[in-house]
Amino acid sequence: MADKEKVLSQLTGLFIEHGYSGTTLANIANTTGLGRGSLYHMFKGGKAQMLREVFQAVSQQFEREVIAPLEDNDITKMFNGLQTFYEDGKSQSLSSLVTLDAKGGDFQNLIQDHYTSWRAALTKALLHAGVARGEAASLSERTIAGIEGALVLGAAFDDTDALSRTIRTLKTHIKAATKSK
Repeated sequence: MADKEKVLSQLTGLFIEHGYSGTTLANIANTTGLGRGSLYHMFKGGKAQMLREVFQAVSQQFEREVIAPLEDNDITKMFNGLQTFYEDGKSQSLSSLVTLDAKGGDFQNLIQDHYTSWRAALTKALLHAGVARGEAASLSERTIAGIEGALVLGAAFDDTDALSRTIRTLKTHIKAATKSK
């Protein structure tokens, strides 16, 4: 039997490369080396279950690298975690890809939960840093939008430095917001 963790890693790469709709069972079988029967034995809910489990694994990693530092009110470590998580701009956001996918609506709750927890943790860290509630919420949303946008533009322009430039800019905005308090 194949190692499920390895299969999930392979599936993550496929979903990031081809999106949910563009990832076919033939792609999956070819990449994992598993036949359809083995795949359905491992993922009884088919491709939808595969994406749900991939999303769960990716979310756990995101939690460790990005959300956990925010729970310690360390916004700088969040940015470092984002650089690591997105491989310095070489990797895409699975959440963005699924959101933009024609069948992404089937996974809206997973995506909303992801962004809600990130926004809440960042807002709380900004509040702890002395930023006013309304500004903290707005800055959290702008930060998340900036990161996600940088990943999309970086992919569109084949520019892995887009993420680093955006992070530098966002750090400056956050520093200005915390110093003005």
